Amino acid sequence: MSKDKYETHLFTGIVVEQDLSGNYVPKDGATLHRWRTGKHTKGKYKHTGQVFLTENNQSVAVLSQEKLGLEFLVLESISIPKVLGPF
Repeated sequence: MSKDKYETHLFTGIVVEQDLSGNYVPKDGATLHRWRTGKHTKGKYKHTGQVFLTENNQSVAVLSQEKLGLEFLVLESISIPKVLGPF
């Protein structure tokens, strides 16, 4: 993949916080949500259970993921989706 293209993933996860022992536990009242990662996401997806920091500074534990059927071509500061497969 060239540096002007990037993978996007769709994650199902839950907001977590650290307990006094430093373990990640679901935040009180947290429900499952979906997040998309892309060009500005820090780090790379490696495995289920991984914790991501969202742009709103929420820690999210990944429960499942799917690679989106899009790849984005970046032209300067404009992103144009390019469909790679059927939906």
